[in-house]
Amino acid sequence: ILAGSFLLISCVSNSGRKEPDLSETEGLRIPFTLDSHHHVILTFQTDEDITVHLNFDSGCPDKKPLVSEEGLKKLSGSSYGDLMKEREAFPDTATTDFSPAFLITQTSMGEIRFTEKVFSYSPAEIKGYEVSGDADATIGFAFFQEAKRITFNYKENFIEIDGPAIGDTEIPLYYFMATGHYFAPVIIDGKEDYALLDTGSEVFTLREKAFSRKIMCTMMEDQALTFSDFYNVISQVKLPETEGEYNTADSFTLGKVTWENVRALKITDRHMHTGALSRQIIASSNNIGYPFFKDKIIQFDLEKMIFRIVE
Repeated sequence: ILAGSFLLISCVSNSGRKEPDLSETEGLRIPFTLDSHHHVILTFQTDEDITVHLNFDSGCPDKKPLVSEEGLKKLSGSSYGDLMKEREAFPDTATTDFSPAFLITQTSMGEIRFTEKVFSYSPAEIKGYEVSGDADATIGFAFFQEAKRITFNYKENFIEIDGPAIGDTEIPLYYFMATGHYFAPVIIDGKEDYALLDTGSEVFTLREKAFSRKIMCTMMEDQALTFSDFYNVISQVKLPETEGEYNTADSFTLGKVTWENVRALKITDRHMHTGALSRQIIASSNNIGYPFFKDKIIQFDLEKMIFRIVE
């Protein structure tokens, strides 16, 4: 599922002690903060000693992190002028790829250096996806390449790479090739369905009634479906702008946990902060975001394709 290699280079701490290899520990823990939209924000220093904030979004399907315009300036550093000269020969929709020499972050093992991370800047993609306003770039699972398990601990505010399995409930995890997202099976009012697991979302939403559960479940199971095919279907549904309206369900079950009398703000509400493309994708499915993850520990086991959640 994840391409490339997960590169960790041990470096010397301020005390002169060489940090242990990842294999010698239970997992690599990186602290995070939550921004104003409850996005998971990881803090790094570039090779030019510039502080950057990366939004770690499980709903980000891109193999290359997507940067904002300000993030492009920070992450490219002294190379920014040269990158802009290269862009002069192309239209605004052109994509600019670049890579800092390395990024350093503070972990449970001391400072760790990440190398060979290619970032992408595309005005067209930013308009459709909307990079968090409080972050310089949005990264997905591909940033931690070849990681077997990724844990989001919302109780103590850290992510853990390749830590031990949590809890005793194993929920099947499905990768939807057409959009590059991860879904889990849920039961809504007694009916089987899927839900997008999205740490980059500040909301919990239920599928808009305009999208048929049967059609969407069929599409989810079609691993040959391309993104173009998928978007051609969902883009045909015109979503009206609403305000203060909700979708409801008597019960919503994920694993062993059931929520009753669920009320979810409609994705069509003008107060929803998301790009047009993301809005269509989220509206076509059920979206589990921060309100469900708050004060919990969740784990994506990418090796066994299992999702775990502990209250």
